[in-house]
Amino acid sequence: MSIDSYRIVPLDPEGIDRDFRELYRELISRGYYPQLRRVDGVFYLRTYNIGRRRGYRMATVLILMLITIATVAITSYLWYLQDLEIGSRINITTEAFRFGPIYIVILTLSIMGPLAVHEMGHYIASRILRVPATPPYFIPGLPGVGLGTFGAVILMRFFPAVADDLAWVAISGPLAGFLAIIAVTIYGASSSYIVPRLEAGAGFEEISFSPLLFIIITNILSRPGDGYVVILNPVAYAGYFLMLIHFLNLLPVAQLDGGQVLRSIVGPRIHRAVGISISLAMVIAAFFIRADIIYTIAFFLLIVLLLTGLRQHPGPAYSDSKPGRGAIAASILWAAMLSLTIPIPI
Repeated sequence: MSIDSYRIVPLDPEGIDRDFRELYRELISRGYYPQLRRVDGVFYLRTYNIGRRRGYRMATVLILMLITIATVAITSYLWYLQDLEIGSRINITTEAFRFGPIYIVILTLSIMGPLAVHEMGHYIASRILRVPATPPYFIPGLPGVGLGTFGAVILMRFFPAVADDLAWVAISGPLAGFLAIIAVTIYGASSSYIVPRLEAGAGFEEISFSPLLFIIITNILSRPGDGYVVILNPVAYAGYFLMLIHFLNLLPVAQLDGGQVLRSIVGPRIHRAVGISISLAMVIAAFFIRADIIYTIAFFLLIVLLLTGLRQHPGPAYSDSKPGRGAIAASILWAAMLSLTIPIPI
């Protein structure tokens, strides 16, 4: 990879973000990646010859997607059998009984759909902003464990041009996925089962922590009366899990989507300090709050920090880019979604 460096004098220093964005898009289309740094008032431009190769193999993308569909479908089948067993145990007509085997397809789509929509949000934003990125790589999980998948990722070969672009590439995935999860949760909550507490009997695990928005939706669509309980059907349970996953992804740590949005509005030192502080706070909380969700969050954040090696986030290609209206708007959306998906005790 050849590297060229230039010392430049911008004709319009006030419009440097706008001008660099245009330069970035032009150079990316020609197979070059630019970085702009400002040192003691002097601008230095560095370009990397990255070529025009795609940087990924479509066969790998398709194979991983098919394997993930299979692991999620097997998980959906196991949940389908569980739903049938619940119906026979407490003598109700469950969704699995009502739809038959087609419910496996419905459940598979309820899991895969929001994950795919999330990653496509990132991918489409990357294409619009001319950021080199791969299509979604789905990550198969173990059938019957969680959702049967570890989600999906797109890989950006390089960071976006300016702070606003970094923010919108980061927020576009959670925003699209968030809307899809709401649709799944509404369908699941509206079709869950309200039964007398005595008929439900033992064998059901009560949820001690739940995302705020999940509580709001279920209380509106399936509020039980006195002496009754709500038994979540598999689609509602998928919505519950997906909201928790989105919450984890929105945490302002390292290069999670929440961390990317935070980096678009603050510098690298504040970004790293916030990420480390939140992670340590969750680890400490795990010693005092006995709840699986707290343990999960703490463990997840420790893994994220170990993988990133506590390195500073490099930020956009123009390192001194200032957050504009785009980054501020993305930050407001991020804060709203983080607040709505935060798990609270119930």
